[in-house]
Amino acid sequence: AFGEGQVTVLASDGGVGKTTLTSQIALSLCSGMAVGIVSVEEHSLDTVARLQQQFSNTPAPTGEQTQDFWGNSAHNNIVIYDCPSAITPADAYGAIWAMVDMGCEMVIVDNMQSCGCKTDSDQERDFINELNAIAQATRKHILLVHHVRKAGGDSDNPRPTRDRVKGNGAITQLVCNVLLLWRNHERTGYQRIEESGHLSALNSDQRKVLDEKPDLELVISKQRFGPDHWTLPLWDGNGPTFKDERYGQDLKLGRVLKI
Repeated sequence: AFGEGQVTVLASDGGVGKTTLTSQIALSLCSGMAVGIVSVEEHSLDTVARLQQQFSNTPAPTGEQTQDFWGNSAHNNIVIYDCPSAITPADAYGAIWAMVDMGCEMVIVDNMQSCGCKTDSDQERDFINELNAIAQATRKHILLVHHVRKAGGDSDNPRPTRDRVKGNGAITQLVCNVLLLWRNHERTGYQRIEESGHLSALNSDQRKVLDEKPDLELVISKQRFGPDHWTLPLWDGNGPTFKDERYGQDLKLGRVLKI
């Protein structure tokens, strides 16, 4: 649960789907509340385009679907900070405060490294402390997107762990919640074989991975006020979206996550 007055860190390797997941969270929530998106690395038009795709559950919305998106009152509940370039921590604080003043109950910051926090451990600690202070003062929730360090070893796709989150340990120690996202690249490869019509090329073990394993795992590594060390399986949907069952329905706007 995204509790009031809390900060959550969502971390993974690059290209796994953090931004896609956070915009789907925003879309799910905005049917009942205002949500702010501080997307530093992405132009606001790209953010809006993805929200339209997720709303319609298709990568290419029709004109009618686009009109449905703009005709739905929920889009008025999304506030986007239009600054697709690196900013300073002070800029990030200002954007969050402005969004809170506009009524946002949650603010998504994507991502920490683009907010001027790259190598200075003291600055990282100060940044997290300030986010905690804003969240606690306003009783709003801040969802911070971050990255993990590359891991050594034999595996070329290791699951992220809390100690691999970039920066010093203060980041994961000071926040209330730590979410880790991992994509099963092995299953992705088998999925492509299935979609190409060559399912017979897979052996029984490979088919078992395809049938039983999810596309992604969202690990609740830390939850200060709730159960932690559990995993939510996710499958790729249309749109781009994620769903909680392989053959389940694509999630639609209106399925509200409780906050």
